[in-house]
Amino acid sequence: MKKILLCFIILCCFLSETVLAEYIEEDLGYITQKAKSGDSYYQGILGEIYYRGERGEHDYEKALHWSKLSAEKGNPIGLFNIGFMCVRGEYVPSDNLSCTDLFSKAYPGLKGLAEKGDARAQVALASIYRYGFGVDKDTEKSVIWNRISAEQGFPRAMYIEGIIHYNGMGVEKDYEKAKFWFEKLVEQGDKKAEFQLANMYYNGHGFEKDTEKALKLMREIQTYNRIYEGMKKEGDYIIPNLLPPKYSLIIEEGSCGECCLWSVLQAKGIDATQIEINKAGGNHGRGLHFEELFFALNEYKSDYVDLTRSVHSSDSVKKSKRYHSFLYDDIIPRVKNGNPVLIGIKIYPTQNPDWAADHFVLVVGYNEKTNELVYNNFEKRQRINAEQLVSQAENGYSFINKYDWVIAIEFSNFTEDNE
Repeated sequence: MKKILLCFIILCCFLSETVLAEYIEEDLGYITQKAKSGDSYYQGILGEIYYRGERGEHDYEKALHWSKLSAEKGNPIGLFNIGFMCVRGEYVPSDNLSCTDLFSKAYPGLKGLAEKGDARAQVALASIYRYGFGVDKDTEKSVIWNRISAEQGFPRAMYIEGIIHYNGMGVEKDYEKAKFWFEKLVEQGDKKAEFQLANMYYNGHGFEKDTEKALKLMREIQTYNRIYEGMKKEGDYIIPNLLPPKYSLIIEEGSCGECCLWSVLQAKGIDATQIEINKAGGNHGRGLHFEELFFALNEYKSDYVDLTRSVHSSDSVKKSKRYHSFLYDDIIPRVKNGNPVLIGIKIYPTQNPDWAADHFVLVVGYNEKTNELVYNNFEKRQRINAEQLVSQAENGYSFINKYDWVIAIEFSNFTEDNE
């Protein structure tokens, strides 16, 4: 902590007053006018505004259009936007080499803008350092640059600042500081920050534990993440009415299972918060484990079929065929028939080698042309090439685990229930 503080003081002195100038939100009409006139910097900003929904309107097609124009001219904001879409596999094919190349090209320009006081570039630079996008990962620099942007009043940096302190990401956990940043954003009408305050009430972090207040806030705020509504590629079949939640519950071990069940239950007309789903699974105050998902499903009387089974074989060829059969004969046909499937997957490189699954996602679609699965992941909708799930790449999702257990739940009669 002392080292981070020292670096922050030195950097602030080095960068002078311009870095700490107050962030002023420019008029959208002015930004659009500059972008249309060919200004690559404002094209990148406009792309990010549409990508992030900063002015209330998410539009991925416009985000891609303006970001590409900016990136083609070498502007670092546009390059960063396209790189981020690449990482998430949103409208841009997810390819590790391509993503890294985009971030590497963006880095020098972002650093230059950040040093001149550009709050948007500062938070982007913080992300590059946080995740090691195109540069060596550096948590200390990430913390410093995000703090500088947040102190200027840039909303996204302020939100990340709250998350950093809430989760202890490169700093010591400090719920009071997290609350400070979230409350500042709530004063500006930020619903995402308000949802995080609901999380804090639920967990008793920074507030006296108040489950009823947390439930009330979540019920008022929680909704579908509609930025993915109508988002399709040629060849997609996507089950309707299964959008991910807009926000996710923050609890120990994560709320991936709660988010999956939330989407299914909402589509069936059951208005349960993620808190209530978690409680129905056993009220542990941590993310639901696989067997606990069934407790919640039984509580809400949701039809399901447990597809979990062993694919073990001492013959490696047979075992590989069984993994493939699970995916191509069990999962994909059910999704194509209109029934979503929750799957348990490993995240490689794994921090939990003794777990059969690290994470749950909800498969809601399939593209035969690209052989991609479309899935809900917390509050996001993403896609993955099916073959990755039956291979053990160094990074990314896979079914393959040390126990050779494949984990899945089909939500049966789904299309029928939603007619």
